[in-house]
Amino acid sequence: MRTVFFAVNWTASTLRVPAACYLYFRPYMQTSNRGWIFLAAVIAMCGAAIHIGAIFGGATWYAFFHAPPSIVVSAQAGTWPAPVSALVIAALMAICGAYAFSAAGVVRRLPLLRTALITIAGICLLRSLLLIPLAVKRPDLVDTFEAVAAAIWALAGIGFAVGFRAARAWPNAHSSGYATTSSS
Repeated sequence: MRTVFFAVNWTASTLRVPAACYLYFRPYMQTSNRGWIFLAAVIAMCGAAIHIGAIFGGATWYAFFHAPPSIVVSAQAGTWPAPVSALVIAALMAICGAYAFSAAGVVRRLPLLRTALITIAGICLLRSLLLIPLAVKRPDLVDTFEAVAAAIWALAGIGFAVGFRAARAWPNAHSSGYATTSSS
């Protein structure tokens, strides 16, 4: 893919053009990396949507997705802890998705991109590995849902880790997320 820059004669000043002016995505990112990063973004955004849906789905949704018993009781009683905690988690997951999209070049480079990606990757991978001690200490708590959730967390963690590596490939000239062109 080629890079497209716009030159605009606009009162002889410098125009800042978003990095989104590149055709589709950064051309130097490998296709396999992009797939992993998009997978992480989709998982994060689906997680955010599920948490928002749980607010409208009620106590049955919270119970199905293995929310703590106090949150399920809160949802049944109609008190604030259930929807507030769901909104906080949904916001955090949406932020994670935004960082994945930033690593893929879909949105401009977000602040502390590499730090956020490696932190998110570590949290996701750690969450996926928690299934092992849980299966050893409390095998009665491990079911199909927990195994599938651990696998999804692992896939997201791998995607964010790949995003961390891909973010290192950003050229310094575009690290701010903008390409600067002067009018001529």
